[in-house]
Amino acid sequence: DHLIRQAGRLGIKFKQLITPELINLFYSIYNPERPAVKKEPEVIEDNKPAASV
Repeated sequence: DHLIRQAGRLGIKFKQLITPELINLFYSIYNPERPAVKKEPEVIEDNKPAASV
């Protein structure tokens, strides 16, 4: 309660978590979801020398 009051003096709102909220917090920290990242297609560079005229 002391930390919550002191943070309130600074304009920061704290909330004391209840058991289910703590469970969800720790579960999400230790079991993160896989990021939904789309892989870009692989680019193959052509390193052949240009034909001289």
